Amino acid sequence: MSQFAFLKAEFAEVYNLARKAEVAALSDPRGSCFYARLALESAVKWMYENDRSLRSPYDTALSALIHEGTFRGLVGNALVTKARIIKDLGNVAVHESRPVPEKSATDSLKQLFDFSYWLVRTYARGAKPDPAVTFSVAALPRAVQVEASTLKKLQALAKEREDAAEALAQEQAARIKSEEDRTALDEQIKQLQTEIAAIKADNAKVKDTHDYSEAETRDIWIDRLLAEAGWPLDQERDREYPVKGMPNQAEEGFVDYVLWGDDGLPLAVIEACPPSAPMAQI
Repeated sequence: MSQFAFLKAEFAEVYNLARKAEVAALSDPRGSCFYARLALESAVKWMYENDRSLRSPYDTALSALIHEGTFRGLVGNALVTKARIIKDLGNVAVHESRPVPEKSATDSLKQLFDFSYWLVRTYARGAKPDPAVTFSVAALPRAVQVEASTLKKLQALAKEREDAAEALAQEQAARIKSEEDRTALDEQIKQLQTEIAAIKADNAKVKDTHDYSEAETRDIWIDRLLAEAGWPLDQERDREYPVKGMPNQAEEGFVDYVLWGDDGLPLAVIEACPPSAPMAQI
């Protein structure tokens, strides 16, 4: 049973891509990150096509779509950060030759799960997933053998998807042969957007109590920033390092991150801000 099954009824394309990412996570992390990014892209583009509160940016690349002001205002900072993590890990998978670790795939899936939950509870006409539902790495399929994806293969798949999308757009444009056709299409789009707006408003009447794991998302984001800056955080001493002299009764505690020099001495310590505070900058 897929952990993304709640997508299937009304967001079939997003579900199919998320399912591919889910199945590949433990045996093909590169392919998993690639498909998770495609699932996010499919969801975001659906939102722009159907939610009239969103203003399409001039650049239709995924990065521009998730950073557009109306999008951030709609989904909130936490989900924008989740989308950025999925996008960035997907980009690494399809553009860089370095190995993609299993953790990248599971981190990406965790963020995709929460984004997918929000998508369904916000826009679905039918049943919504239980707010208490959470993503479980332990529940990922482990017996499935998936052929490891190569950079060349993923780049070919990405190009094939882009070509198919362009061909579809051209085909749809060719069907509009008159101003009447354009007017009729515009009316259909407006009607659908009106229906979606009503569904969205109705769904918003129920308070969203889902745990979006903002603290975990923050930590994943900081890990990525530090890794990009050349700090792999691959030793136990790099995180939750015990220190003395803390302002508490025991005078003991932990610092979130320690960056070590080649001489074995600490160069810097980093404390992650709480989820409600602005995202840390490295």
